Amino acid sequence: MDKGRSLFERELLAKRVMEFYNTTANRDSKVTWNFFKQEGIPSSNVYSYIKKFKDSENVQFKKPAGRPAKLATTRVKNRIEKIFKTKPSTSVAVAARKVKISKSYLGEIKVHKLGIKARTKKPAPNYKPVQESRIKDCCQKLLKKMRGKVVILDDETYVPVDPSNLPGRHFFHSSDPSEVAYEEKVRKKDKFPKKYCIWQCISSHGHVSDPVVLEGNINQDIYLKNCVKAGLEAFINRFHKNDKVLFWPDLATCHYAKKVTEYLRKKNIDFVPKDINPPNVPQLRPIEKFWARSKSVYSRLQDVPDTFRKFKGRWKKITSEVAKTSGKNLMKNLRKKIELVANGGVAALAIN
Repeated sequence: MDKGRSLFERELLAKRVMEFYNTTANRDSKVTWNFFKQEGIPSSNVYSYIKKFKDSENVQFKKPAGRPAKLATTRVKNRIEKIFKTKPSTSVAVAARKVKISKSYLGEIKVHKLGIKARTKKPAPNYKPVQESRIKDCCQKLLKKMRGKVVILDDETYVPVDPSNLPGRHFFHSSDPSEVAYEEKVRKKDKFPKKYCIWQCISSHGHVSDPVVLEGNINQDIYLKNCVKAGLEAFINRFHKNDKVLFWPDLATCHYAKKVTEYLRKKNIDFVPKDINPPNVPQLRPIEKFWARSKSVYSRLQDVPDTFRKFKGRWKKITSEVAKTSGKNLMKNLRKKIELVANGGVAALAIN
């Protein structure tokens, strides 16, 4: 029972089980088990906690037998806990110097005794208070405009022809690096790699358009002709002909050029007005993650497409597969995220 859990984690779980058993489940063991079964907690754990603590007011495990801790004393644990509660960004090395114990032992106390784990910080733009206020206001208006509509996002990205020029970590494996050839130990990268500009759109149903691949940059004329007329309209007719759609472009200048917005109105394609389009919030646009996943797949290609046609074919195949496996998942929380920002500002995205 409880294999792999520390004493702290066992007590925490037991307290949750007993609180649910005594309140929500009205002291019904089966109801309690069915609830915790969803978290993957074994039935033996749940029933043993109930048997052990059902007549007890205090849920507490006996300390294991053995010699008393010399370094992991209550005082030391309290100091470590206070350090990370006061400033969660404190490094293990700095905390270890303050407490005057080794980094490895502090790490063991932090994780196994206190249940404090290191978590990755999410990247986010450095907003000014005025920007945060505007983003919140825009999201409130955007939510109202989205009601009852399929949302379509579009974006452009640049992809190098040679997959090895994409950012990311690469590895080689060897017991003795000196025996490995130079070509296997380095990752060669061109200073000015050849790139293609790619436009695509994705809907809140998880559908993705065919890519528009260009050899140069996008201006308003190219965007209108290749992306809106040839790409967006074909996408709507293929997947959302009978749906009410809301087109949500990013704030690139060419996306809101006069000739572009006039054409969208002429074709009765509802779009997000520039004044309610939240600025500089990539966290709200799942198409950014779609690009990242597609590039990750492309980076694993062993051979370089040697023609424009081959590159376009490869990219189309990759993005179609990513859309099938991840499209719906990427888009399912779109409204929820916008609602979070509308109610709590951009900081709410980091909390959830």
